[in-house]
Amino acid sequence: MKIFVPITVVCLLLLAATDARSQVIIKARMAGAADDVPPPPKSLADAYNLARSGDGNGVNTNQDYYLAAAARIDRLIASIEADSYKEEKTPDPSKMMKDAKAVNPEVQAAMQKFFARLQADEQFAARYEAMTEKQQEKCLQDFIVASGINLPEKPAASKATPATAKGGDVAILGQWMQECAKLNADIKARDYSKLISGLEYERQHHRLDSLEQKELNVVPIKKMGEYTGPDPVKTKEIHDRYFAQHIKLAETQLGNDVAKWNLYKSEILAAYGPFDKKLESLAWGEKISVTQMKVGIAATQRNMLQALYDLIQCDHKITYRAASWYAKYLSFHH
Repeated sequence: MKIFVPITVVCLLLLAATDARSQVIIKARMAGAADDVPPPPKSLADAYNLARSGDGNGVNTNQDYYLAAAARIDRLIASIEADSYKEEKTPDPSKMMKDAKAVNPEVQAAMQKFFARLQADEQFAARYEAMTEKQQEKCLQDFIVASGINLPEKPAASKATPATAKGGDVAILGQWMQECAKLNADIKARDYSKLISGLEYERQHHRLDSLEQKELNVVPIKKMGEYTGPDPVKTKEIHDRYFAQHIKLAETQLGNDVAKWNLYKSEILAAYGPFDKKLESLAWGEKISVTQMKVGIAATQRNMLQALYDLIQCDHKITYRAASWYAKYLSFHH
């Protein structure tokens, strides 16, 4: 029978027998990391200079300037995970039993008795399997306490410190990771999609194309020597006029995109600012040696920093759109 034991409880057992130890910790603050993400270009020409591919007037979808910023975030996350996060699957009971044995033989013995009862008593095992996670947690806690082992109490959040709030810290880290993930999804749905799509301006460009075509359709036919067709002077005037409107619209879009990008960044900082303070309240796990807490702290930092990838992806898209119009401008006037 595969038995599920809440990881929070197992962590509490380990905490009951583990002393904190100091170590070097990566203290990544969202504000500082966000400042290292460059903003979009301010002009079509600047965008083209960032995106040009070196082959005619071609432009790159992703630009090296912003790829370098993403690489810096990659390195920061890698440093955090190398220091605090181990690429492990969720521990199974037998693995956690080994960890418990390493720090407290009494804990090991109590857990062995609990697992033995689950295997031997089918009715007890069935009741346990039917419980919610919180009920399973309470069941295991009661069993351990009945074995004569005192588990640490969860202190009030306002009094939590890295040295005294171990049980509470373990419990809230999972909540933080979930909050970070939801926060990122909410901000992304509200701001990211608008910046990436650019549909509003695509429709306006299509409208200009339709208006231009209507005017071209009624250009008078003119005969000049062997040439018979639409008046070339009038045709050029129409092309020039509408292309100038396309460029003006592209410049307007770039200005609006930059403003939206700045708003997006400010909302990211405002949303994740409290998590900077929460992690600071735990000293980024500086005095914590419990693997699950270190994993939680690293995962919270990682989830925060990953929001910056979306900001950089907006950089790429904004730059590509603007650069593409400047490339058309160069071709038009070539």
